[in-house]
Amino acid sequence: MSSRRSSCAPPHRHLQRLLDRIGAVLLENLTGVRVVRAFGKEPFEEARMDRAFAAYAATSIRANRLFANLDGLSYLFITLFIIVVYWLCGGRITAGAFQMATSSPSSNTRSWRCST
Repeated sequence: MSSRRSSCAPPHRHLQRLLDRIGAVLLENLTGVRVVRAFGKEPFEEARMDRAFAAYAATSIRANRLFANLDGLSYLFITLFIIVVYWLCGGRITAGAFQMATSSPSSNTRSWRCST
């Protein structure tokens, strides 16, 4: 249940945290490059940098897949809704029973309605 709940959370916040982590690791490497070389910690720092980049890449790919699927699903549901509206009111439209309603005093806009 908790993994489902975390997948529903906005992934951009998590991506921002990972991007901040990459920036911190890069800044530490740039400012401490002489210290790293003096103590021979290059492999450790490279592995640390690789982990930060891999975590960001994995989260970014997951977020992009999620939004790509949601985009397609939204188009599908909108199209299905339009088809249902045409199916329900199609006969009335062709019969000429679909007419403009009169304006009400509370609203200046006109609306369409299916008369029965």
